[in-house]
Amino acid sequence: MSKPTHRRMITSGLAVLLAVQTIGTAPAAMAAVSPAPVKAEAASGAVKSLQPIWSVPTDSSVKTGDYGDEGRTVIEPFKGMAITLKEGQMIALHAKTGERMWKFGAKLLPYFTMGHDSVYAITQGGSLVSVTLQGKLRWSVPTGTFALGDKVVLLENMLYVLRSRSMQAFDTRTGKLLWKSVVPNGTSTPVNLTSWNDTLIGTRWGQGAITTLQLFALDKRTGKKLWTLNGQNLPISYWDGSGLFTQTQDITMGAAERKLTFRVVDLLTGKILKTREYRHTPVNMEGFHFLPRAVLEGNTLYIFWGDEIAAYDMLDESENPKPLRTFAQPKDEYPTGMIKYDQFIMKNDRLGRNSAIRTASGEHIQWDEQRAPRYEADIIGRGLYEKYENGQLKAYDLRNGQLVFTAATGSGKIGKVLRTGPYLVVEKDGRVLGYKIPEQLH
Repeated sequence: MSKPTHRRMITSGLAVLLAVQTIGTAPAAMAAVSPAPVKAEAASGAVKSLQPIWSVPTDSSVKTGDYGDEGRTVIEPFKGMAITLKEGQMIALHAKTGERMWKFGAKLLPYFTMGHDSVYAITQGGSLVSVTLQGKLRWSVPTGTFALGDKVVLLENMLYVLRSRSMQAFDTRTGKLLWKSVVPNGTSTPVNLTSWNDTLIGTRWGQGAITTLQLFALDKRTGKKLWTLNGQNLPISYWDGSGLFTQTQDITMGAAERKLTFRVVDLLTGKILKTREYRHTPVNMEGFHFLPRAVLEGNTLYIFWGDEIAAYDMLDESENPKPLRTFAQPKDEYPTGMIKYDQFIMKNDRLGRNSAIRTASGEHIQWDEQRAPRYEADIIGRGLYEKYENGQLKAYDLRNGQLVFTAATGSGKIGKVLRTGPYLVVEKDGRVLGYKIPEQLH
């Protein structure tokens, strides 16, 4: 009888949870294949060259390190708007016209979070504010001065302010401080935070002879510490409704046999209920300058070993689980943690480009030329948006690999790329641009 489970992708930062149904029977095992990379098919129509339909000056982009990874000047467009920062004020721009709809506040920091028809921001004095979609103050509460690395996280109806020494929980409706907990000495600001039933689960770095990742649990209602485990990553699934399926932090490198260990952890006590090991003997050692990574899709657990991608049945509780199928992992191609249209989205850090691998066949899809210049990429809905250092923007349809459009944004690096309906909002240093994109990528 099938049991409900969950689908969760392991990423370096953010994990996404989706409910799915389990698969009753496992497919027959398939032999490893080593497909040659193929170039994505060409577009059936002419590739469009887009020009901005509006351009608005803003504050200069936040420099790396000024506010840590959380600092930013533009957030996701919300209800047809794009929120940006100019001269310390929150500015709401109409995504279609670039027209200023309203402005709010003064001396704001680029820590913007959205949800529940509100935009939440932090002032230079350390106050947390809630702003309506009409630009009106809903509430303001003091939290203490923000420092490098501090974060604001929205989970359900709670806002969490994360610092190296404390965590605070606020009600999103009223701004009321619900609890404050002290972060243990020798640990970092939480790296990730997620919610499972009435429990908060997070990770942080612990200092010692070896820096290790800690998995910790708090009571969501009171902030009381429940348990801490060293060397564990965020959970990727429930286990029979009461436990968490978590991956250990593997710190061994270059071993002749690689091992990836998962544990079933009791949600309330942190007690380890079960341990499962997956093992792999590499054909060569070229792919082993990185740690194995895993992605869970339904009941299929994919492990990226470096030289090979192996698919395992998560319901197989045998002592030494064997893969259902395997296929080659191209050299220097590593998972981003995203699966889109039955494809693993991969990143080649050496060449600075993205590609895809079919989850069923292992076919390697390359969107751009082998010698393409370096770029960063954002994935939004159906589109992969390549951002080149010379200011060029290219958009591909993830479903078929077609190049849909190119756009010149001006000289200089492109920041965040965002979308609301048919409009694309592009962040540049000191400017925000608006484009209307083809229907193919809506």
